[in-house]
Amino acid sequence: MLTVENIEKMYEGKPLLRGISFELKQGETICLLGRSGSGKSTLLRIIVGIELPDSGRILWAGKDMANVPIHERNFGLMFQDYALFPHKNVFNNVAFGLRMIGVPADQVKKRVEIELDKVGMLNFSRRRVTELSGGEQQRVALARALVPKPRLLLLDEPLGALDKTLRGQLLQDIHTLLLETGIPAIYVTHDQEEAFRIADRLLILRDGEIVQSGAPQSIYRDPKDTWVAKFLGLNNILPARIVRFNPLTVETDIGELEIEPFREIQYKIGQEVDLLIRPDALIINQAGNNQISGKVKDVFFLGEGYHVIVKLNSTTLEFDLAQELKIGDAIQGSLDANSVSIL
Repeated sequence: MLTVENIEKMYEGKPLLRGISFELKQGETICLLGRSGSGKSTLLRIIVGIELPDSGRILWAGKDMANVPIHERNFGLMFQDYALFPHKNVFNNVAFGLRMIGVPADQVKKRVEIELDKVGMLNFSRRRVTELSGGEQQRVALARALVPKPRLLLLDEPLGALDKTLRGQLLQDIHTLLLETGIPAIYVTHDQEEAFRIADRLLILRDGEIVQSGAPQSIYRDPKDTWVAKFLGLNNILPARIVRFNPLTVETDIGELEIEPFREIQYKIGQEVDLLIRPDALIINQAGNNQISGKVKDVFFLGEGYHVIVKLNSTTLEFDLAQELKIGDAIQGSLDANSVSIL
């Protein structure tokens, strides 16, 4: 449905977006994931038509959008700061866009009530938006973005100003609405957890470039390089050296480890590589290959388990475990070869 083709954009003499290209299918949700300043929000503004690219094209169903005004693109945009009219009540905020394009009053009432009901705000329709909580205001903003029946929905860090509980609930609501409506969407965030929960496909941006794209689970299991791994919070990265094939075995500071490679890559004996050990790799008190032993340096309770920092010789690794451990406990077990990979 949407084609973004080689978008370039300069800002203050420096490249902000560099050769951005991707396609979005009907009913698909793409998440642009990157740190602040990586160009995510600028790309959304270019797609919706608020800003112009220095070069490249935005196409919808094959049609170039360069000469299509913003109001004729029918792309919905939802901001982080809500951008609601403080002097209008909930109903009139949502109805504003429909009235601007001349929708008859009876249809305005019907469509606004339908969208407010979808987001659980129908009973608040006559309340002033200044009397609403942050989460309630964001629901109104979502209803306003949906009421014109956009053919594309763009969400620019929509949950950034909310607390964790509200973020989780609203994220689920947005995901459900996207599934029910089939509207293709682009969701911008710097929060990996949000991205993993809502995206069909991730585009990871770094310095204005897409450095990796794919399904969330595939990127998590096989990040392209050390930067992507660390950006995703995967910090167990060790220098290693290839020592054997069949099975692929590397030598590290914590001993020799066997790996189940995800990709067909020709390695050489003696080749130096970066090794990633994911936090789910450790299986406590299990015999077998990839044995390790160490001492618990620190423990953090996560609600559904524990984040454990383990000291192994001169190396420190982090694992997510179900077992409760204490600082100073001796720990031993094996590393799952499927959770160890070469970057």
